[in-house]
Amino acid sequence: MKALRVLTSIKLLCVCTATLLCTPELGSAQAREQPGSFFEVVADAKREPSYLVILTKKGRIRRLDAMTGRATWTVTPPTPPPWRPRVLAGAVVALGQMDMSVFALDPESGRIRWVIDRSDPEWAGIGRAHCVESDGHFLYLCHQEAHHGVVSLDPNTGRVRWVHRDEPHGPYGGWRVTVFLKSVGTRLVTEFGYLDAETGRTLQRFVDMEGRARADVEWAGLPLVAVSDDGRVMLLEDGGRVTRVDPDTARPLWGRAWEDTGQVTVALMNDTLLVLHQNSTAPPEEVPEPRTPACGSDLSRLDVSTGEPVWSIAGCVAKAPRIVIGREAVYSVERTARTGSVTVVARAIADGTVLWRTPLANVSSLAVLGDWLFLGTDKELMALDALKGTARWRIRRP
Repeated sequence: MKALRVLTSIKLLCVCTATLLCTPELGSAQAREQPGSFFEVVADAKREPSYLVILTKKGRIRRLDAMTGRATWTVTPPTPPPWRPRVLAGAVVALGQMDMSVFALDPESGRIRWVIDRSDPEWAGIGRAHCVESDGHFLYLCHQEAHHGVVSLDPNTGRVRWVHRDEPHGPYGGWRVTVFLKSVGTRLVTEFGYLDAETGRTLQRFVDMEGRARADVEWAGLPLVAVSDDGRVMLLEDGGRVTRVDPDTARPLWGRAWEDTGQVTVALMNDTLLVLHQNSTAPPEEVPEPRTPACGSDLSRLDVSTGEPVWSIAGCVAKAPRIVIGREAVYSVERTARTGSVTVVARAIADGTVLWRTPLANVSSLAVLGDWLFLGTDKELMALDALKGTARWRIRRP
C-alpha cells in the first residue's frame, strides 16, 4: 500500500522561542474545527498543563512549555500550511487546509512520524480529511469522497485500519458530509449513527440511505453539537433550539428555545451546560466581527437533566472564541455596556457571579486546564491564574 510515506530523513527546523496547546476534553463543543483556535493545551498524568502546541503566523508548528511559555522545538510542516495541530493518541496530528494531506509529529522531539501522500491513488479515493478525533489509542478522521465517512489510522505509523464509506444521501441530492465525530468507549458517535471503533461497522443508523428519518428516530438530520464523555448527554441545535435526546432511543428528553435567537453556541463539560444565544433583533451595528462582543447576546447555564435555566446573564458576550468551562468557573469574552471595554470574564459555575475581569482585546483563542487559563490574541500568547486572573507569563505571538 502506497497511501503513506514515512519520512525519516527530513531535517527539522528547530529554534528556541515560545509555545502553547489545548485538548478536546476541555469543555469545547467537540469535533468541529474552530477558526481562530491556533493552539492546544496538553495535560500531564496529574491533569496539570504540560505543554502547548501552536500554529505560528508563518505556518510553522511549535511546542511551548506550559509553565514558562518557552519554546521546545519548532517544525516547518512537510505539507502546505495545515489547520491548527491537535495532540491525539500520543501524536501531534495536522490536516491540510487546501489539500488532502495528513501528517503526524512526535510530541517530544518534533520529529515527523509519517505523512499521508495526497497524490497516492488509494488515499485520493478516500479524500480530504476535515475533522479528527481519538479514543486515546487510534485516530479517526472525517473524510470526503464519493461516500463521505470516517477512516481510522494508527497514530504511530499512519496506516489505515479501516474505512467507513456508507453515509446517507443528503436531502438535496449528493452525499452528506460527516461533520460531527466523538469517541465514546468502544463506539464512535456521528450525526448519522453509531460506529464500532474497532471495525468501523455501523452499530445503529439514524437515517436510511436516502436521508429519510427512520420512523422511530425523530432527530435524524439535525446537527449534533455536543456529546458528554460517557455518551449519556447528547445535544442537538437547530434553528436556535437546543434539544437533549436519549442516546439509546434518540427520543427527545427536553428542548429549549429562546425568543429572537439568531445563533446559538453550546459548551458542555461533565454536567455543566452553557448556552450562548445571540438576539437576532439586535441592531446590525451591534453585531460586528465574531470576536467583538455584541450586546443582545445572553449567556445561560442550563440544568442538563431538565433544560431549565440555572442562571442567565443578559449582556454583551462574544461568540468567538468559544466559551470554556473550568473546575470552578466559566470563561468568556465580554464587552461592558457602560464603557464599551472588552474583558475576559470568569464567572462562578454555581450562580454566574463575576469572579474577576481582565481587560484584553482581540482574543482569538481560549483554553483552561486546572488552575491555568491560556489566551491568544492577534499579538500575544499568555497564561493567567484561572482563579485570580493574574498573569503567569505572556509572550509575543510568533
